[in-house]
Amino acid sequence: MEHEMTTTQDRQGYSQKRKGLILLIVLLVIALICGIYYGYAYVNKTKIDLSKNMTVHYIGISGLASVKYVDYHFSEDETNQYQKFLKTVRYHASKSSHLANGDQITITSDYDHEIAKQLN
Repeated sequence: MEHEMTTTQDRQGYSQKRKGLILLIVLLVIALICGIYYGYAYVNKTKIDLSKNMTVHYIGISGLASVKYVDYHFSEDETNQYQKFLKTVRYHASKSSHLANGDQITITSDYDHEIAKQLN
């Protein structure tokens, strides 16, 4: 009788260890799949340099000049492929009026982060 109890306890212990091992393997597989998915998404992000080929257009004379607009030039393929994203890009000048020769300004770009995320 005592021998039967020990065998039953051994079986229950083995069963619990087996369930724990299966659970661990399932969790590791899920973690691996998630890692591959997010790693792939991170690696395959398209890098777009918003300052590449940027042109700042001015109007006026030294001391009274102002930034008229900022324009960017991308290839036709890039423009067609990322048109939805590029439409959201807005440029801002740190100083946009009363500009004189030699003044330095900083141009910053802002865009819709949700659309950028959707398009990778």
